[in-house]
Amino acid sequence: MPELFEESIAAIKHFYKIKGYQLGWRFLNGSKKILHNNPTIALITLNPGGNNIPKDHPWESCENGSSYLCESWGNSAPGQGNLQKQIQLMFDKILETSGLTTTRNELIEQSLTGYFIPFRSPRLADLDHKKEALQFAKKLWSKILTQVKPQLFICIDKDTHKMLRSIIPSTYGLPLKNTKKVRTGWGDYTADLDTFGDKSQLKMVRLPHLSTFKLFTSSKCTQQLNIIFNEACASINGEDPKIGNDNIFDDDNALDYIMSEEVDKLIKKKHFYHNRKTDNISPVR
Repeated sequence: MPELFEESIAAIKHFYKIKGYQLGWRFLNGSKKILHNNPTIALITLNPGGNNIPKDHPWESCENGSSYLCESWGNSAPGQGNLQKQIQLMFDKILETSGLTTTRNELIEQSLTGYFIPFRSPRLADLDHKKEALQFAKKLWSKILTQVKPQLFICIDKDTHKMLRSIIPSTYGLPLKNTKKVRTGWGDYTADLDTFGDKSQLKMVRLPHLSTFKLFTSSKCTQQLNIIFNEACASINGEDPKIGNDNIFDDDNALDYIMSEEVDKLIKKKHFYHNRKTDNISPVR
């Protein structure tokens, strides 16, 4: 499917040019070959962050290895940035709970990893023409997902989760069967777990943003992450385990997560930004 990649790049370049963006763009975190290799897992994040264009970071795809493994982010050694390490540990958890027989790094390389909105901005709120960019991204990924069919989707922000939730039923022909909030073990913070299809053919997990919430290095989160990924990976291993009621988050009896003391402190220190109109929280990177 080389034409799918080329058509996607052409569309991204055109939109970037007509909107007058200046901070660059990125599409895939791995090789373009993944678009015709039938990946089992998709990790789709919101958009590339920051206010400058790293010279050694490719824009279209990463043909020399996944950016989660090979690139230097910030002042960290290659693959050792906070988010990179959390993503690596998340794939360790997928291997542990799915029964897939490969290595962690191979699984990352074999997965569809990319940005939902390709255009760089310090925060999504700072992206010019944001509504149009979201609609462009929805059309872009709708086309991709008519041809590329992962069984497990993972995202770490609410915007991507919301848009993928609207795209999957039409591109896969699978209705959203159910959705639930599940405790992560990090205070009152929750993950979303969606099931699509009458036979639970596809799952999607939305985690709190891993650059801020380091779930995979917190011992308090281990048990809950096992529960989340045991069910999430059911679409891969053909089983359908159920999460017990004790692990489901009851919104009516819990504090809204954006009101927690910890998040308020981080917002005040400007470690991340809270858009109070949308309740979205974006790391400041």
